[in-house]
Amino acid sequence: MDATGTASVEVETNPFAIVVRDSLGRVMLESAPAQPNSAYAPLAIANEMDQTPTTLVTGWDYYRGTYGPWTQVSQVTSVSTDATGATIGLATGLASQPTMTVRITSDGVGVRVSAAVDGETDAGDDASINRVSMSFVLHDADHFFGLGERYVGADQRGQYRYMLVEDRFGCMDADQTETSPPTPSQGEETYIPVAWMMDPIGFGMLEHTTFRTVYHLGDEVPNAFRIEAWEPQIDFSVFVDQDPKNLVADLTAEVGRPEDIADWLLAPRRRADIPVDAEVARLRSNHIPTTAIDTALHYLPSGIGTTDAPAVTADLHAQGFKAVAYFCSFVDVNYHPVYDEAVANGYLVKNQAGEPYIIFNIPLNEGIIDFTNPAAVTWFQGLIQQSVTDGWDGWMYDFAEYIPQDAVMFNGMTGFQAHDLYPLLYEKAGKDVLDQLLPENYLIFSRSGYTGTGGNVPMVWAGDNNTDFDVGRGLPSVVAAALNAGMSGIPFWGSDISGYDYLYNPPPDEELYLRWTEFGAFSVDMHDENEGVGNLPVSARWQIWDSQNSITTYQTYAGLHTQLIPYVRLAVNQAVATGLPVMRHLYLYYPEDPNVWNVTDEYMFGDSLLVAPIITRGATTRNVYLPDPEYYDFFSGARGIGGGMITANATLDQVPVYARIGAIIPMYSPDVETLLPATDGSGVVSLADRADVLYVQLFTGGSTNVTLEDGTNIAQTAPTTAYDVTTPPLAQNATFVLAAQASDLATCDACFLDDPSSRTLSITLQTSADTITAGPVTVTLGQSPNVKRFVMQLHH
Repeated sequence: MDATGTASVEVETNPFAIVVRDSLGRVMLESAPAQPNSAYAPLAIANEMDQTPTTLVTGWDYYRGTYGPWTQVSQVTSVSTDATGATIGLATGLASQPTMTVRITSDGVGVRVSAAVDGETDAGDDASINRVSMSFVLHDADHFFGLGERYVGADQRGQYRYMLVEDRFGCMDADQTETSPPTPSQGEETYIPVAWMMDPIGFGMLEHTTFRTVYHLGDEVPNAFRIEAWEPQIDFSVFVDQDPKNLVADLTAEVGRPEDIADWLLAPRRRADIPVDAEVARLRSNHIPTTAIDTALHYLPSGIGTTDAPAVTADLHAQGFKAVAYFCSFVDVNYHPVYDEAVANGYLVKNQAGEPYIIFNIPLNEGIIDFTNPAAVTWFQGLIQQSVTDGWDGWMYDFAEYIPQDAVMFNGMTGFQAHDLYPLLYEKAGKDVLDQLLPENYLIFSRSGYTGTGGNVPMVWAGDNNTDFDVGRGLPSVVAAALNAGMSGIPFWGSDISGYDYLYNPPPDEELYLRWTEFGAFSVDMHDENEGVGNLPVSARWQIWDSQNSITTYQTYAGLHTQLIPYVRLAVNQAVATGLPVMRHLYLYYPEDPNVWNVTDEYMFGDSLLVAPIITRGATTRNVYLPDPEYYDFFSGARGIGGGMITANATLDQVPVYARIGAIIPMYSPDVETLLPATDGSGVVSLADRADVLYVQLFTGGSTNVTLEDGTNIAQTAPTTAYDVTTPPLAQNATFVLAAQASDLATCDACFLDDPSSRTLSITLQTSADTITAGPVTVTLGQSPNVKRFVMQLHH
């Protein structure tokens, strides 16, 4: 059947099998031949009996089960078609569940395939069939990208991956391959699994379920991979496109894209415990750009006590900060009368005895809010509304991984069924109320989620990671997590600078702090919680104030992160429109280049910058793969590097960053310390104080342009190879004069400086629209709604 115009599905009936082709007839997916007595067949079904032991903590995968024999389903008994697709009936040969139905349809974007055991609605042990598997040929060209916020690897070929929301706390094993049986110490664990993967052959596959799904991507047999749904049906869509960026657009069109977010969410955020005065005074006196303060004031699980929250938030707002507090999905059993009200009204998840399911979250005993109960949702939203009344602008949105398998939900689901759905309901409860109270102007940064989380919350953070350089748990793992999350429909992401856990490893030192700071500066969300859990007091953690070098380096990168917000905004707008992440795995740009497939230590930051953070202890150089023939060094402006592997130098205060030929990087003035106005008379430089100034780095070559949020357009045209400029530059409506020194460029109306040694021509022009020429390069400034001082550096 022709499903979308871009893909077609062929159904073989003797025995049953399917083949998905693209519009050119190329095979995307084809059923694997049956292998005797196994799940490897075009379609197979089984029953697995749950034998999970009782556990003290519920946040990890302790599942143990025993499979009955796999039944391979191949006998087609009927085929019918209608305007939307085809229906295939099959005989299973089982007396208990004799028939299955396969339905193949199109929604105009992808083809959808579902295979269901007829009449079976139970996914638990009582079901005759609770596992459905479909297997496909594993071609030499098959590789798999996505599957959520995975902290190890990028190309998942050869791996076993399961869809279960888990707390990664305590995870120590860096191996990519899950051990059997699983234990809560695997690098495989993730807070946000996403049942989605892409293949450079040219397709993406999305599972339509919140039940657990497992992916055997060549770990069991060398010539096939299979998808196994832990319910009586398997249901997936296949999207066909050779460009993975378009596949991400297909995914997010289906599961949700983010709404627009305010620029302050993109600015640096730092932790300051109440009372905040001493910490924020140090930030301002050291001119460290910071726009939001996270107080971590906990509304849940135990309440804020006697804290005068309105006074705290009013003080922060007056100093030019947004104010951030804390929520989670738990209620402490000693939080009276709130806990008592939740129990009395049935707002908490229950155990098999019908009582609140109490979990042990050191050092507290807590109930879990049941977001399948509409009344509980309304009650929880009332708590959020109170926090908004108290003046808060944002919240850490913690936990959501702890639904026990044997829990009983208000809507009748078991915990097994609701576990992966739960974080989506938790996120939606917050989103729905905050969209009304603070439309497009609030921060929720969530650590857990599932398919669709990228459209539910304004920001995701990487959760609790080790304070070290460990591949599976430390700084390298969060870089991988960012890139895999981005390929899975989660476009806005950050991590806690220097990590959180130091139970089994030392607390962070200065080297880790600075390297993570550099990575944080080139993340969507740059934040430093300066907190953690370990065997030593928090004071043992390296902090920004522990050396002048740390203060200076953090100040530099927080300043750069703030400056880059106009550039990041361009990528944010792309994410809102298409789902394309801000931090982009190189696979999204170079899907046919096998050299990038398993790269997890460099990435595109927006369209134009390639970032290669230092994630190895003691390293002052690193290898960087540059796929394009030529780049500029972002910091020095040097041109000519690229076309393969290079060695980059990086002292402790440096991070390798490269600009693509033609890159136009709009930036705020370097002295902006906050995006918000300050009314306390402190004299802090706010964005409003520099609203008429725009810095622009132009890495000239070819023909490119960008349009900023206010409509201002900047375009450049130049030879694609290195060239010389002529000075003075010429403008249509102004005459340039030679600046006496570099500092004059920040204040003059029309001046320039030429530095032939760095091949950089610096130009300032105050205008709303003009065209500038300097030899073969032309820069056009247009459509600015007001006059700006454009301070530009033309690299050639």
